[in-house]
Amino acid sequence: MAVAENQLILPTFSCRLLGRLVVFVCKPGCDIADADWGVFIAWLKELQRTSPDLSVLTAAGGRAPSSAQRALLNRELQADRIRLAVLLSDPKLVAIVRVTSWFMKGAEPFRAHELDKALLYLGGGEDPARVRTVIRELGGVVHKSALNL
Repeated sequence: MAVAENQLILPTFSCRLLGRLVVFVCKPGCDIADADWGVFIAWLKELQRTSPDLSVLTAAGGRAPSSAQRALLNRELQADRIRLAVLLSDPKLVAIVRVTSWFMKGAEPFRAHELDKALLYLGGGEDPARVRTVIRELGGVVHKSALNL
């Protein structure tokens, strides 16, 4: 486990802070471990002390946090100050996430190739090419834009 001011590398997922954007990438085939989630929540809590309005982008292909993990996030953080974009590789899940708020209230689902749209939803402050590079560096898969298909 590596914890730095701007990055977490944990057994079941990794994330990196770019400005006020947290890029979150799950390890393929892994459920999110409660211990890793606890480290993540503590890290986000510390980030919220200096920057209460955060955005989180989850890369496509990962597993969802459990209901207990989502409850911990909502209990420990100012969840109403966090904006979340979820990239999903299965288009059928987009509608389900819209209805059930998969991660927390305020979550917005996007198809895996809609990174540009997701970044606009999150405030548009980050360069899509830079975010794609970070997703790859954290072990995630970058899906091609619909324009490049």
